[in-house]
Order: sequence, then structure tokens, then C-alpha cells
Amino acid sequence: MAVQHVAQQLLHLCDIIPDSVRRIPDFDFTFKRAPGKWSKKEILGHLVDSASNNHQRFVRGRVENVPTIAYDGDAWVSVQQYQEQDRELILQLWETYNRHIAAIVKVISDDDLLKCCKYGDGTVLPLQFLIEDYLHHMEHHLKQIVGAY
Repeated sequence: MAVQHVAQQLLHLCDIIPDSVRRIPDFDFTFKRAPGKWSKKEILGHLVDSASNNHQRFVRGRVENVPTIAYDGDAWVSVQQYQEQDRELILQLWETYNRHIAAIVKVISDDDLLKCCKYGDGTVLPLQFLIEDYLHHMEHHLKQIVGAY
């Protein structure tokens, strides 16, 4: 998958997802299926965290020599208390962050796509893979929030 396609898909999702999220009734948006599981609202917050960390990868991966960028998704969701946050604020942050990431991805050179980042477990991956994986991860979670789109 070309990163240009990733950028286009990110913008497409930013165009269509917010209205779908706004239509989810509050009860459904905040409902937790089981203890230890995230609500749809928390999943959206997790996608903000993912955008934040991947933004770091897509920028620092180009200007630093194999930076280590990792985070504990459960801990991030917990300490930020997304369940208590305003839905519209989380949604606007998600949309704005992803529009910014799309702009970054559009201008990454082929040479920079070969540069790498390291996860906390020591895994080293090229930006090309990380960019494509970011979109797949987002689409997986968006389907949990809004279903098919």
C-alpha cells in the first residue's frame, strides 16, 4: 500500500467518521461490555493516543536515529480518563490529529520511508510499515465504534 493511499484514506475517514460517532447514543457510547474492556468512547480516546504516538514515530523517525517510541495503551486510557471526557472534544482531537498526520505522510520521501523506529520490546520497524499499520489499527478500532462505514 502506498503511503499516498494512507494519507487519502485518513482524510476520507476524517470526513465520514465524526458524524457517525455523533449519532451513537450516549449509553451505547459509554457502555463497557465487561470489566477491563474499553467503551466506544475509550476506544476513540485510544485512537487519539495512537495518533499522538504515531505522530512522534512519523516525525522523530525521520530526524533521529532509530528512536524508541512505545506506550502502554491501557495505562494511557486510564490516566486520561476518557470515559469522563467530553465526546466532542475527543472527536475533534482525533479528527484534527489525523488530518495533520495525513499532511505529514503525504510528504515523506521514499528514502525516509526506509528509516526506522524501535518499540519498547526492541522491535525495529521501517516508517513505511508503521504508516500502513497505523491505518489498519485505526480502521480496526473504528469498526468497533461505528461498525461498517
